[in-house]
Amino acid sequence: MNENIEEIIGRIEYYDGTFPKEELKILSAHREEATPFLLNALRNPDAVFDKIFEEENYFLPYYAPLMLAQFRETAAYPLIYELFSADAEIVDEEFGDFITEDLGRVLASVSGGDTSLINRLIEDENVYEFVRSAALDSWLCLHRANLKTREEVIAYFKTLFEKPCEEEFFLRGSLAWHCLDLKAVELLPEIEKSYAENKIELMLMGDWNEFQKLMAEEKSEFLDGATEHYDLVDNMISDVETWHCFRDPAGYLRENETPPLKPLPDFKLSESVFWESNMEGTFVRETPKVGKNEPCPCGSGRKYKKCCMN
Repeated sequence: MNENIEEIIGRIEYYDGTFPKEELKILSAHREEATPFLLNALRNPDAVFDKIFEEENYFLPYYAPLMLAQFRETAAYPLIYELFSADAEIVDEEFGDFITEDLGRVLASVSGGDTSLINRLIEDENVYEFVRSAALDSWLCLHRANLKTREEVIAYFKTLFEKPCEEEFFLRGSLAWHCLDLKAVELLPEIEKSYAENKIELMLMGDWNEFQKLMAEEKSEFLDGATEHYDLVDNMISDVETWHCFRDPAGYLRENETPPLKPLPDFKLSESVFWESNMEGTFVRETPKVGKNEPCPCGSGRKYKKCCMN
């Protein structure tokens, strides 16, 4: 085990209000040495969430998925799947905006083009609904990266529309939204049927006439390449430095003021070193963490979970 890498991991393990750009640069440049630590930060979802709950400002599980995605580390794929298929309330409380902004890109980046676990997230009604929608994002990410053809995306989306469901308003609406991005006119009959069966939430998508007008518009941020939301993760540092928790009230980045770290020498880890490390292991917090059963910080007198948490 290399003490320098372990020391650098220690520097970013807990949030201190500043952006650890130098540390992240070095870890990014030393994939082979950093990967075991990053994978261990995601192993065993119960342990990960317990540590987040129990240790104030524990932050490594928020860096790890993005850096492993940048590395295209397929060993992270099942770990991220297990983490985000956990209890919906916990996943939402701890990973919040990360799910809607980055999870789809991360899943696509670590999948190696294999959608089996992505599909499980989408199709499991017990998974948090925004995680399911993010997994739909993954399909468009893979298409943009030429890892899935348009025909493959259309075919899979068609199977989702054909699945029997009782109250799948959110998933059907999310599916329709992704069809808009893809301009999937081939699926208009399935979308129309979903509207007719009241399976699409009108507050989310508008009625059938409004949807057809949106589909007929020429502009598509996805097809035009005007949004990075469907790009694979290539530079996690530029992604993370936009997080609000690293910005002062004026919007300026608060960087770590410690002296620049010296680059580490290149070296190879042995297999035994890789597997000997057995550390166990929301997103961005702009305010101190509040327990869901604690008084709400807004001053209402109610518990946080019954007030601003919702």
